Order: sequence, then structure tokens, then C-alpha cells
Amino acid sequence: MGLTLEGDLQTGTVTVVHGEGPGARLPVPARLLALGAPGHPRVGLSATALAEDPDLFQTYEQLDGFFAEQSRLARLLAADSVRLELVGQDGEPRTFTLSPEPRRPLRNLPPVFWFQLFAGSAAFLIGAWVFVLRSRDLAVRMFGVMSMMFPLFSVTAAVYSTRELALDGGLFRTLSALNQTGASLFGCGLVALFLSYPRQLVRPRALWAVPAVFVTWLLASLLRLTPDPEWGAHLPILSEMLLALGCAGVQWRVTRGDPRARASLRWFGLSILVGASLFVFTRVGAPLLGGIPPLAQGYSFGFFLLMDVGLALGLRRFRLFELDEWAYRILFWVGGALALLLLDAALAYLLQLEAAPSLGLAVLLCGLGYLPLRNWLWSRLVPRGQLGEQQLFQALLEVAFAPAGAQRAERWKSLVGRLFEPLTLEPVDGEVRQVQLQQDGLELLLPPSASAPALRAAYPFKGRTLFGPQHLRLGEYLVELMQQIEASRDAYDRGVREERRRIARDLHDDVGARLLTALHQDALDRTRQSIRLAIADIRSIVSALTGRLIPAADVLADIRHETAQRLEAAGIELEWPLSLAEPDGAELSHHVSRQLVSMTREAISNVIRHARARKVEVSSHQGKEELLLTIRDDGAGFDEGAGSGEGLRNLRQRGEEAGGEVRIESGPSRTLLEFRLPVQERPYASTAKGRA
Repeated sequence: MGLTLEGDLQTGTVTVVHGEGPGARLPVPARLLALGAPGHPRVGLSATALAEDPDLFQTYEQLDGFFAEQSRLARLLAADSVRLELVGQDGEPRTFTLSPEPRRPLRNLPPVFWFQLFAGSAAFLIGAWVFVLRSRDLAVRMFGVMSMMFPLFSVTAAVYSTRELALDGGLFRTLSALNQTGASLFGCGLVALFLSYPRQLVRPRALWAVPAVFVTWLLASLLRLTPDPEWGAHLPILSEMLLALGCAGVQWRVTRGDPRARASLRWFGLSILVGASLFVFTRVGAPLLGGIPPLAQGYSFGFFLLMDVGLALGLRRFRLFELDEWAYRILFWVGGALALLLLDAALAYLLQLEAAPSLGLAVLLCGLGYLPLRNWLWSRLVPRGQLGEQQLFQALLEVAFAPAGAQRAERWKSLVGRLFEPLTLEPVDGEVRQVQLQQDGLELLLPPSASAPALRAAYPFKGRTLFGPQHLRLGEYLVELMQQIEASRDAYDRGVREERRRIARDLHDDVGARLLTALHQDALDRTRQSIRLAIADIRSIVSALTGRLIPAADVLADIRHETAQRLEAAGIELEWPLSLAEPDGAELSHHVSRQLVSMTREAISNVIRHARARKVEVSSHQGKEELLLTIRDDGAGFDEGAGSGEGLRNLRQRGEEAGGEVRIESGPSRTLLEFRLPVQERPYASTAKGRA
């Protein structure tokens, strides 16, 4: 008839709040008193006729009266015309006759109808999915019973809870009985599931005792052998839920030391708790928080669908290492919501506060008390590594710089044990290339690191929980950081080996050669000169070993003295003035100073051997970033296009190795060599200037 009705259970009145189609001409809002039709007795209308579910009634007499009233209304509405008795806003009674449409169009079905069909179908498909994957598992069979019962009570409820006004009483009674049967068998499956999973608490045959008890109870209710509908319909459902939670508690006790079973149980318990809590909150608690209207009963099947999904994930052990931590997160969220609800209700009842102040004070108290408690529980219930970032880095350094490979491997294994506290930590035979989780988070595989083979850590934190995504990320970070530290250590070792080879070469080529020369010289002056040069080389090598930078002035003074003696012996004049304006404090690394000495010696040797020069001019300049040394001679020169020779190529190569450059110019009667090498402008103590 195109009418929208609202019932008030407290006053028993029914109000027409909207009209369209056949009822578009009715004045709204108006109180609907009774319905009539030709050949049918007048039927007075009360708010109980609009009840979504027969569970509203507390006695069988009230229930029978409701079904009888539904039958009378259904026969009356099937007539060609229906007479409506109304009382308008002016208080005057009026009568209207309408011709109902022959059938209800699909577009008129409310969304809650389709939602209940969806919830039932989804639960059935989820049960079928789990059953196909693990059909031989007894627990999965119990879950299959639950899932098949879900459509039985959701679809039947969808039909009678979204009726327009009335259904035939016999049909209504049948649909209600099917709904009650489905709910009872759903509870039986839930109890049997917790009796058989994750541990088998009773023998499989003993599981038949559950349906034997509750099906008998169901038959007694359907045959009206129980005192009232509360005993026949509501109490068995409540008993099944409490029994399932009790079995879950027993499972928690017997699965001690089995983190996979504990993870499944946490998800099971959370699924039931969330489904039941949300149902209670939306149906009962919402009006307490500022008068929010309760959710339509049909939508509450979504909470049971969430429960079904959670049980399915727990049975399939789908990524339990993630579900385990999420279970705690959701549990804390639900706990916070329940704490807020209970505290708000207590404040409103005990202190007689209005809705807004009560809710605000409840939020404040939860923030001050519950959140710190939540953080403390999180730190206790969700184990994590006991090392901070700084401690972890220090521990990795101790592993990487252990003296031997066996010690590094032992320290690495000890570090993994400190971080994850596994019950077992052993090498892996196969190849492991990356950090990975196995056995639903029961095991963590680590690739070879720190001279140790691949490791398998199992039963983390002494078997209290599973490895989760945060542990996987920690393992990846640990291995990556270890690889970087090992690469740095290897580079350091290569540098040490290279420095040792270079020092050995300097000792052999320079110091050894000079001492050998001094040993075979007859002239005392030349012997002293060779020994003096050898001492200078030793001083340079010692400076390199101690890591001390060498003053550039000392290096240039040694080079000047050596060059003067060599040119004097060859009969060549040297002009190398001392510069008093050079900045004090310029220093050279051992490598640069050795290259500078070798380059200068090579240049002077070329002058003595090939230039036929009479005079050599040398000048030096120390800047903030580089040292410039220029050598000129008035010799014969050479043709650069004809080939520079091995000596000049060595000069350029040494300059590049020192981080500088070499410039060479030559003409018919002159040659110029210019060395540019890097220096460090750094003050040094007076003791650093001492000479050995």
C-alpha cells in the first residue's frame, strides 16, 4: 500500500509516517488504529504487530497471539481493498479505503534484507572453502556445520524481519523454528570446534554429546515443553556461547608451549569476543552514548560473519604470524570501547550526569588510565627484542671485529639468541639467501652472516609467541647492517694489508738500499750521507705507522738538503731560496710526502744524467689546499713529441697517485717541472715538529 509505519512499544501505538503509491493521499503523520476489508472482521493494530523478531515475546501465549494476529492481518491484506481507520493530528478519526498492489516490487526490499542474504551466502562459501582445503580435519568438519547453519538462520530472519506488515502465522512459525534450529546448531558446531581444535580434548565420538543435549533442548522448545521462550530459545544459545568460551580456556591451558596453537586460539577468542561485543554495543550500548539509535537487528549478522571469518582464518592458519599481533591490537581496541561504554554508563547512572558531560568525562578517564595500562600490557604480551638501536649497533661491531671467524660466528649466534630468545637455534643445511618466515611464523631463517652458516631460530621468546612481521624486518635490518659492517671491516683489512705492503716496499727499496750503499762505500762522508737519508726514510715510515701528519716544512728541508748534496757532487749549481712567508702548520700525509720525495729525486736524477745543465732553480709555495714545487734547469731539454721516457711517465703517475698533477715543459735550453700536491692546513704541536 506504499505506507511506512512506526511502532512505539511503550504506548502500543502505530503511526503512519509516509505514504506513496496507493497511500499517497493519506494525511501523515497519523495514528493507525485498525484495518478492515469486505468479508473480514476488523483487526485492531498494536505496535507488537511490527516486531521484527518473535524473540520479543516472553510467554508462549503472547507468541501464539502474535502469530494469530499475523495470520488475520495477512488474510485481510490479501483482499482487493483495505479499509484504514486513522486519527489525524487534529484528533479527528478518519477512514480511508486503499487498493493494495498485487505484489511487492524488489526495489521496495530494504538494504538489510539483501545484507542478511549476503552474510548467509558469504559464511556458507567460507565454510566450503575451508572444508575443501582440509576436509579430513575433524575441526574443519565442525566449522563446516557452523557455516551451513549460518544461511539457515540468516535467510529465514531476512524474510520475516523485513516483511511489510504481516506474514501467514503458520509460515512465520516455520521460519522462526528454522531460525532457532540454525542458531542452535551453529552453537553446537562452535562448541565442538573448541573441543577438537587446536587440541583434541575429547574423543570424536564424545562430540555427539553436544548435539544430543542441545537438539533435545531445541525439540523441547519447539514442542513447548520448556517454561517459556526464554528457556527454550535464548538460554541454550547463551549456554553454547559460554560453553565454547570455557572450552577455549581449557585449550589455552593445554596448549602451553605451542605458539601456533596459542595464535589460533587468540584469533578464535578475539573473533567471538568482537562479534559478541559489537552485537551488544550496537543493540544495547549505543543508546547509552547520547541516544544513538540501535542498529537494525538484520545488520547484526555482519558481526557473526566477522566471527566466522576469524574462525576460518584461524583454522587455515593463514599468516598466523600477522594475525597473532593483530589479535592483540583488535583486543585492545575492543577493550577500550567496552571500558568507555561501561564507564560512561556508570557515570551517567551513579552521578546522574547528562549524556555529553558523562561521555566527555569517560573519554578523559580512559585516556588517563586505560591508555597507559594498554601500553604496559602491550609490552608484556607482545615480546620484542631487548636491545636498543645503539646497543644493537655496538653488539654488531663486537661481532664483526672479533679476532677470528669462529669467534665471529659464536658472537653472531649469541646475538640472535639475545634478540629472539628462541628455544632452538641451529644451522641450516640448505641454501638460504634471505631472511624468511616458515611454519606459520614458528621459524625464522637467517642467511649466512659473520662467518656463520645459515641459522634456523624456532619457537621465539621461549615459545610464548610466533615470529611476526616486525621480527622479519628486524632480521632483515640485522643481516643488512651486518653485511655493511663486514664490508667496512674487509675494506679496513685490505687497507691495512696494502699499507703493510707499501711500508715493506719502502723499507726494502729505500732504507735497505741506502744502508746497503753505505755498507759498501769507502768515503766516510758518503757513508754518513747514505745513513742520514736512511734515517730520514725511517722517520717518514714511523710517521706513517703512528698516523701522524708530517710538517711540509720538514719534508722540504730534507729534500733541499739532499738535492743540494747531489747537485754539488755532480758539479751543478743549486738555487733554492728559503721562503719566510710560507704559512706555518701545513702538513702532508705519509703517502703524499713519500711521493713528493720520490718525484723530486727522480727529477734531479734526470737532470744529472741527461740534461747537461749548469744550474738548477727550485722554488716552493705552500697554499691552503696545495703545495707547489717548481724545478727549472738550463740544460739541453728534450722533445716531448718524441716520447717522454719511463722516468717522466713515472713522475706523472706518482702525481696522480698523490692526488695532484705534474706539468712538464721543455725547450732547446731549458726544462720546467711543476708539482702540485694536496696539503692539509692543520696546526700541530711543537712536539710534532721534532726530528728523529
